[in-house]
Amino acid sequence: MKFVLSMLLLLAPFRSFAESFSDHAAVLSSSYELEGQKKYKEAIEALVKAVKKAPDSYILNYRMGFLYAVSGLTANASEHFNAALKAEPQSIEALVGLLNIEVAKSNWAGVEALTEKMLVVDPYNYIAGWNKIKAFIMLGKFDEGLALANKFLKVYPSDQTLLVQKGMCLGYAKKNAEAIAAYKNVQAVYPLDPTASAALKLLK
Repeated sequence: MKFVLSMLLLLAPFRSFAESFSDHAAVLSSSYELEGQKKYKEAIEALVKAVKKAPDSYILNYRMGFLYAVSGLTANASEHFNAALKAEPQSIEALVGLLNIEVAKSNWAGVEALTEKMLVVDPYNYIAGWNKIKAFIMLGKFDEGLALANKFLKVYPSDQTLLVQKGMCLGYAKKNAEAIAAYKNVQAVYPLDPTASAALKLLK
C-alpha cells in the first residue's frame, strides 16, 4: 500500500506553492499610490479584501505590516509581520519590521531575541548586529556587547556606529584606558563624532 501511494505521488503533476507577487500587482500598486499621498488608512483598506482572499500571502501581509507600522498601529503591524514570517520563516525584512517595533517600545529583551533570529539566517547582518549590541548595552551585558562589536568590526572595520558601540561597552565596563583608546580611534576617522567627544571628556 505504501508503495502504491509513493508511486501516485511521483506520478502526480508537480505543483509549485511559491507565491507569485504579480498576482497582487493591481492592489499593491493602489496601496503604493495611496501611501505616496500619505493616505495610510486608505492604503490599508485597499489591501484588506485581498488579504482576506489570500491570508497566507507573504507580500500582502508584509505590506500590511509596513502600513500599520507607519500608521503607529503596532499591534496590527506585528500581527501581519508574523503572518509574513509564517509564510517565509527566513525573511529578514519581516524580522526587521518586528525589530523596529520592539526598538520603538524600548523592549530590549525583545530586540535581543529578534536579532538573534536574524543572525541565525544571516550571521553578519548589519542591522541585526548593531541593534543586538545596542540591546546588550541597554541590558547591561557589556562583555557580550563588546564581543559582538569586535566580531562585526572584522567585517565593517571603519563603521562609525560599531566603533562607538565598542567604546561604549568598554566605558560602561569600567575599562577606561581601553575605552579612551577606542574613542580616539573613532575620532581619527570621525573627528566630529559627538559621542566620542563627550565620552573622552568624562573619561579623562
